[in-house]
Amino acid sequence: SERPGAVALVIPETKRAGSARCARQHLAKRGIRCVGTDAPTLGGVDPKQALFTYWMLGTQGMVGVEFLTGLGQLPAKAVFLFAPVKIKGCHGGPGRAIALY
Repeated sequence: SERPGAVALVIPETKRAGSARCARQHLAKRGIRCVGTDAPTLGGVDPKQALFTYWMLGTQGMVGVEFLTGLGQLPAKAVFLFAPVKIKGCHGGPGRAIALY
């Protein structure tokens, strides 16, 4: 079981929006605070689905990190850190992803 505040790094195997929505809700219920993926977006290409995804993450106290590389090479017990660059008036932006293992 996950510890509250844990991170889930996801390598998507399916493009079905319904399964992704259920997965995000499941992770939120388990106390996951950060969802990372190697995909270009957690919300998909449909603008309404993307908006819902980021709204759901935000309302659950979760953050999303996209465009990660090398996720398949990380051991299960790796510690994930993300250092975002703060940009005034911006809800997202670049940052540095670090995995310790």
